[in-house]
Amino acid sequence: MIIHEAFPTVIVEFDYNEFLESERNELLNVEFKPGLFTQSVNTYVLKFHAPKLNRWLMERVEEYSKNVLATSQPLRITNSWLVKHTNEKQVMPRHAHANSIISGAFYVNAPEGTQGIQFHKDDINSAPYVYWEKDKELADSNPWVHPHYYIPVTTGKLVLFPSQTMHSVAGKEVKEERCVLSFNTWFTGPIGSHENLNYLA
Repeated sequence: MIIHEAFPTVIVEFDYNEFLESERNELLNVEFKPGLFTQSVNTYVLKFHAPKLNRWLMERVEEYSKNVLATSQPLRITNSWLVKHTNEKQVMPRHAHANSIISGAFYVNAPEGTQGIQFHKDDINSAPYVYWEKDKELADSNPWVHPHYYIPVTTGKLVLFPSQTMHSVAGKEVKEERCVLSFNTWFTGPIGSHENLNYLA
C-alpha cells in the first residue's frame, strides 16, 4: 500500500534559543485584563515590546511563506496579544483566526506540564457526517482518522499555521503560569492582479 499525503495542512514549529530573560519578563508584566481568559489589554504587543523577538518572529514568518506558500512577497504582523493561565484550567475554545494569512503562537512561559496546542481536522459542520465503527487499536495507530493533532510546547517554542486552521487548548489545571503570545499576519502591499480580477490593495 502506498499512502500519499495529498494537500496536507502544514504546521511548522521553531525553537527560539536566544530568548532574552529581559524580553520574557517584559512580556509577562504587560497590563492584562480578566475575562473568559486573562488577555493583554494591548492587542498590538509587538509594536511596543520585545523588538529582538519581533525580528526573529518576522524571519520565521518569511521562512514559512517562502517554503510553504511559495511566495517572496513580504508579510507583516498585524495583531499580537498575550494570553495567560495561572492556577486555573488551561483552556481555549476551538477557534480560527479571521483576516489573516499565517498565525503564530509563541510560548513566553511554558513550564513542565503546560498544555500544548491542539489542531482540529477540517470537516463539515465541525463533525464527521458519516459515522462507522472504528477499531480502537487500528484508529490509534492511524493518523488519517484522528480528529485532532496535538503539539506539546516549551518556553521559547513558536508554532506557525494557516490562520483558518481550527485549534484549541484543553488541559488540566496547572499551578505554574502559562503565557502565550499569539499573532496574525497579512501581506505587505497589494496582492492579486487587475487582469485576473482579484486585485486587493
